[in-house]
Amino acid sequence: MSDFSFTPPFPFEHRTSLEDLTAYQEAIDRDEVRELMNRWADEEETATAQRREAQRKQREHRQMQDTLSRMEASTEAMKSASMLNHKVWMTKQEAADYLGISPRTIDRKREAGKLKGYLVEGTTTFRFKKDDLDDLMG
Repeated sequence: MSDFSFTPPFPFEHRTSLEDLTAYQEAIDRDEVRELMNRWADEEETATAQRREAQRKQREHRQMQDTLSRMEASTEAMKSASMLNHKVWMTKQEAADYLGISPRTIDRKREAGKLKGYLVEGTTTFRFKKDDLDDLMG
């Protein structure tokens, strides 16, 4: 095999393997450089299309995972809300979750007399009746 130095033309500067250099030299010898360049260009197009398809599938997979996560979170929230619908007495946090407001707002409404809170005997905590919460929502 003869020694030769070669810098492939753009856009094939990355094709520097001995096999590629040999193929190029043989194509020059047979005056088939154009065919070789076309074959390499086709290979590049195929590889690029495969990379794009793989990236599209990855994006699609991530979107599906995100959607599934949101659906699971929504399902959990609905289960929690459904369980609260069956409770007669609720803690401050449960009442806040049920109404979709903060626990501090529950305290403010109780202190303002807009929501009746029932003091648990022997403690400083309040419980709230579901019917009173429903009345507050109007």
